[in-house]
Amino acid sequence: MTNQYAMNANIFMENRSLMMCTNTDAKWMRRNAAWNTGAICGRGEKKMAEYIEREDAYNVLTEYYHHSTEVQHEALREAIERVPAADVQHVPEGGIGEMSDGYHTFNGLYYQRMMLFAMLVKAYKSSAWKTKCHEDGEPCFGGGWFLVTIDTPNGAYGYHYEDKYWDLFDCEELPKAKHWDGYTEEDITRLLSLPDVQLVVHGKWIERNPQNSKICRLIECSECGEGAVVNINIPYDEWVSSRFRKYCGCCGAYMWGGE
Repeated sequence: MTNQYAMNANIFMENRSLMMCTNTDAKWMRRNAAWNTGAICGRGEKKMAEYIEREDAYNVLTEYYHHSTEVQHEALREAIERVPAADVQHVPEGGIGEMSDGYHTFNGLYYQRMMLFAMLVKAYKSSAWKTKCHEDGEPCFGGGWFLVTIDTPNGAYGYHYEDKYWDLFDCEELPKAKHWDGYTEEDITRLLSLPDVQLVVHGKWIERNPQNSKICRLIECSECGEGAVVNINIPYDEWVSSRFRKYCGCCGAYMWGGE
């Protein structure tokens, strides 16, 4: 009889504490629910999963406090309603990457970041490189990924991407990554140290033979007029396709890929 009385007293005190629930109690119960549902990491770090939905929190806690009456359950529900961080949207069927802030999804933002970084790599091609292996020679994340990096005056900065985006980044290919100096996402400001990009002037090689010479003709730059006297027997396309003709040696105009 004494044991039954002690049990009833414990239940009464537990229920009484629920009825007197404060904001501080609600925060504790939210954290307790998170622990019971495995929502907090082993190291005690808070993750998005800690912020569970109100209904899930209510169900977990009412099961935990199964001796509570309907009145106490209502008090518990009211306490949970006072916790602003308990409401988050469901994870979409496509995964957490499809979660949105109402304007953009995670996947959409990551894709835009990748495209912007690809543009930087294109603009600073001479300072960029990509590789499928980390500096220890091991494949990035076990394979299927690669690292693309820009070496800036303030140090390197880069991202990992899936192999399907390999061709998007036009830069030097390395057998393995250069030394990683420990940079983090906070070091993205290193990219601001890149020098200003100069405007690329496009031109083309123009063939001229004003004297109708049967020995040679003139091929000159459309931008500055400088050129070279070329043997008439050398086809125009052959002369232009030489790697030395990619730029005008006088004004620096880019001769391939547009005018």
